[in-house]
Amino acid sequence: MSRLRQRNFCPSCGSFLGDEILSLAYETDPLRSFLTAYYPKINLSYLQGGVYSLRHCDYCHLIYQQGVPDDELVRALYEDWIDAAASRGKKDLFGHWGRYRRLSEELSLAKALLGPIRYTPRVLDFGLGWGEWLKMAAAYGCETYGVELSRQKVEHAKAAGIRVMTLEALPAEHFDFINMEQVLEHLIDPWETVRRLAASLRSGGLLQISVPNGNGMLKRVGRLSWTNQGRAASMAVHPLEHLNCFSHHALVKLGERAGLREVQPSLRLAYRTQLAFDDLRVLARSILRPMVRKFIKVPKVIFQKPKDREKAAS
Repeated sequence: MSRLRQRNFCPSCGSFLGDEILSLAYETDPLRSFLTAYYPKINLSYLQGGVYSLRHCDYCHLIYQQGVPDDELVRALYEDWIDAAASRGKKDLFGHWGRYRRLSEELSLAKALLGPIRYTPRVLDFGLGWGEWLKMAAAYGCETYGVELSRQKVEHAKAAGIRVMTLEALPAEHFDFINMEQVLEHLIDPWETVRRLAASLRSGGLLQISVPNGNGMLKRVGRLSWTNQGRAASMAVHPLEHLNCFSHHALVKLGERAGLREVQPSLRLAYRTQLAFDDLRVLARSILRPMVRKFIKVPKVIFQKPKDREKAAS
């Protein structure tokens, strides 16, 4: 018996309007071979009779998996099937220093967008992982908080001086900057999470959300090969893990529903916060990245909560 629960409406905007754009049985190829290659420890009995169904929302244009793992399947997926060491190793693909340099650039940009703050900035990383982002934030003089489910990662964070909280316990209008990197695509109820995070931002605070690039997926989904060679093309709709596939448009619509507006840094500001000048390849990426984000609109968005005086004016 399949351990999948069904989402019968869009988890981002709540609309019932939409169409099924793909349907594949988990127990038959090509999906069976794709999953067994990706998860060597997979137990297919959890997926018996289950169907991988992708739906497209007519209103906000989110693409989402209708059947999502129940609690038991989530535990098996993230604790047994996924190799924790290999997962952590993915973060070092571009080198340890390269990753921390990118985090420093992000925080430098956030500091510039927030403007002068006469107190210690309070930052939150939702899905803090091993705490790299918050360790960099602490180096910038921030008061650090995080939300994380993994017990091992929670203990690691606490040992580093990070205050670990739950989503339900987040205080209202408390944080200056909230980071959510590669998390929203995994959540069964992304709207509820973004709503709570928006409520915990102070007036003028920033929420940065980064997800796998789902731009153009509606046109590409029928051509996905479901092979190891084609894995990168299907990553934004990866079965069981990436439950929500956001384009830039769909991500902005979700933020607007939560009362946030997109902030688009000027190219001048984006380049002013770049640090990569010691490696020509990294320098090339640093030059291109701000232009890509400005003109191609990848789904990595900085939102801002309206300031109190803006609310009064409207």
